Amino acid sequence: MNTCPICLETGGTEHAPCGYESDLIMFHAHCLDKVSDAGCTRCPHCNVSTPAVGLRRVRRVVDAWLNTPGLWRQREVFVTLQQGLMRGECEEKTTCEAVGHVVDAMQKKNSKVIFVVEKRSTRKFVMSGASDTTNVTLQRSAVLNKGGLASCCDGYVLSASRIRKRR
Repeated sequence: MNTCPICLETGGTEHAPCGYESDLIMFHAHCLDKVSDAGCTRCPHCNVSTPAVGLRRVRRVVDAWLNTPGLWRQREVFVTLQQGLMRGECEEKTTCEAVGHVVDAMQKKNSKVIFVVEKRSTRKFVMSGASDTTNVTLQRSAVLNKGGLASCCDGYVLSASRIRKRR
């Protein structure tokens, strides 16, 4: 029987965020969600920094926003994906996955993504319903601690709004 290393209870259904796959070490989704909500950037199995922990939070934040009925404007949220700057292949892979989470969440609402605007490090996703338009913005950002790149938090700022459609 598998045991979740976070809560030490059985019945986990998720593999480690680092990609380690074992039927003996499985995590509960809610345990991994708590780790990502705490701003952790490390895999709870091997303690290696992995953007997959933060990407869980990106997915959940966007899903929660899009499931909120009515018109609204969501406050910006910074989601940490890694300590230190992401570069090269890691940055490309993480960006693709973050964009995929936003597009998947929009498509779950039985709506087509009308267009995606990309400007430097910002991607804006727009979908249109019968009476409203929903915008989700994903902006690559880093927070520098004490003015140095060595101790920065790299990730995305998410924001969203749903406004009445212009007639």
